[in-house]
Amino acid sequence: MDILDDIKSNVLDIEEFNFYNEFQLLSSILDSWHKKSQNKNLTDKARAEINSAIKALSTISLYVMSMQQRERGYNIQLNRFREAKILAESKLKKLKYEKE
Repeated sequence: MDILDDIKSNVLDIEEFNFYNEFQLLSSILDSWHKKSQNKNLTDKARAEINSAIKALSTISLYVMSMQQRERGYNIQLNRFREAKILAESKLKKLKYEKE
């Protein structure tokens, strides 16, 4: 298995696990508040704030996932360039050695 396969198969790292755990916790709390808000006499403002918080968390989540995907793509491209450079340097050394 080369480094590219390793990167492709390594879907989540520790920071991502922390993010998903915190996201799940906050999602559960907001969901609980949202359900409770349906059963209680809350002001329209309080209900709107809960809905705004839910929407904000969704937006943050989409942004973070997008950034993680970009980072993976960047890392894959960077590793491809590194591999190509190493291969080119290796071929150059081989040609220099054969020339001598």
